[in-house]
Amino acid sequence: MNARKPASRWGVVSLSVLLHLALAAVLFGSWWFTRTKPVEQNLGIEARVVTQGGSPPVRPPEPEPQPPPPEPTPEPDEAAAELARQQAAAAEAARVAEERRVAEEREAAELEARKEADRKAREQADRERAEREKAEKEKAERERLAKEKAARDKVEQDKLQAERARAAREAELNALLAADQRQATARDSSAMRQYIAQIANKIERQWIRPGTAKTGLECEVQVTQAPGGVVIDVKINRCNGDDSVRQSLEAAVLKASPLPLPADPALFERSLVVTFRPE
Repeated sequence: MNARKPASRWGVVSLSVLLHLALAAVLFGSWWFTRTKPVEQNLGIEARVVTQGGSPPVRPPEPEPQPPPPEPTPEPDEAAAELARQQAAAAEAARVAEERRVAEEREAAELEARKEADRKAREQADRERAEREKAEKEKAERERLAKEKAARDKVEQDKLQAERARAAREAELNALLAADQRQATARDSSAMRQYIAQIANKIERQWIRPGTAKTGLECEVQVTQAPGGVVIDVKINRCNGDDSVRQSLEAAVLKASPLPLPADPALFERSLVVTFRPE
């Protein structure tokens, strides 16, 4: 709009100067029209009468000087019509100039309004883009902090689980060592030897000797039992008998279930190794 305003002002000034020049031309033309109309001239004619005999002529009296006739003026109707035409032309030129000025100002205002609307739309788009970018950055920061916290929590949880597992393994190992120590101590006791002998006797009573069994048979039998002496599993470790001897011995252990219980409950062991030496 700033670029159009000077051009509009210069156009108005130019039209105003042209209108003044046209009006001056009209006035000058009117004046010139009245000055150039032919003027009647008064021709003075002098007459003398000459008489015979040489008498001096009698000069007639000179006419009194007459005032010059007034200069002719244009007809009132024609002058008024010409002036009206000139005024109408000037008014039309002024109207056209005014309409052009109004149109230019309206076009400039519309252009400025469009520029202002475009500027506001760009500002709104910039604000919305800035808000979206800010929201995305805040979301990314929240996600990053959440991931870091989750990673820290996982590390702490893994450490805690590892510590618990280590403590459980140590406790289990200590329990096994204590059980082994108790079992070793118990086995060295006469009560434990008597308890294992009772189990071996019951197994021998249930054993059906196969024909391949040799004299001096000796087998190491590992028995897993539940509380109450119920046999859960049988495993033949070291044995100098063949497969039929091993199978018959496993069957004898299962038939001997439930196994005898010790007089002292503290001597009960879930897993026992019984040396089988049939007579």
